[in-house]
Amino acid sequence: TTTGVLLNMWDAERIEVLRGPQGTMFGRNTIGGVVHVIRSKPTGELGGKVSLTVAEDDQEDFKATINLPEVGNLSTKFTYMNISGAGYFENMTRNETEGEADLSQWSVSALWQPTDNFSLQVTYDDIDDQTPVRPVTCMTEAPELQALGPLVFGADFINGECAPVTDTDHHRRTYTALDQFASVEIEAITINAQWRLGDRHLITAIYGDREMEETSRQEFDGTSFPFFDVSRPQFEEQSSLEVRLESDFDRLRTSLGGFIWESEYINWQNTYF
Repeated sequence: TTTGVLLNMWDAERIEVLRGPQGTMFGRNTIGGVVHVIRSKPTGELGGKVSLTVAEDDQEDFKATINLPEVGNLSTKFTYMNISGAGYFENMTRNETEGEADLSQWSVSALWQPTDNFSLQVTYDDIDDQTPVRPVTCMTEAPELQALGPLVFGADFINGECAPVTDTDHHRRTYTALDQFASVEIEAITINAQWRLGDRHLITAIYGDREMEETSRQEFDGTSFPFFDVSRPQFEEQSSLEVRLESDFDRLRTSLGGFIWESEYINWQNTYF
């Protein structure tokens, strides 16, 4: 799934879209290319930026980044983000609003540069996303799903709960009966060291460790009767280490390195129909 991939990147410095294949520099699963998000480094100067958004449907978004002055060749940066509200779907069955966000994440990054030729950066990220599953509406038209009501239950109980996809006003209302909870919790640490040997060689070592825990329950029929819903917990732990030597010989550039990647992934699905 895309869980843990679609993230809000408040402190991104730039985004590069690289045409594939990119396996030499970025490893596996990069045949088609890479969307490379480069995060800003600690500046070593006191400063930062703050963003506050308040809008309808109780939306409140707060984002902040603070850079501290350099002390003993060590620069640090703190980033915090909280996104909440903005639910604009009306659940007619549960008599409540759905579609809101509930995300909190923070990170701290430290950059140590004892010399002009060596740098070591350590970044820790903590993400707590309690945003529920996005609302589902019913687009099935008679005599498809509605026919199950009279045949199986003796009443056309979902009459009026489904509408064509072109009825945009209808699809701001949902009739799902279950609480479609979701949770994504991620902890990650990244260590990046670079050592330049003269004008021609650069040694880079990158270590990463990441743990993710997710759970969610989603109702797919979009009606007040739970025809079809799924519970999907999953857990992932992964760690990687990359070491490479990049050299520039004027007319020839080379990259030599090694990569170790370990991952443990557990996923199971309970389907109720």
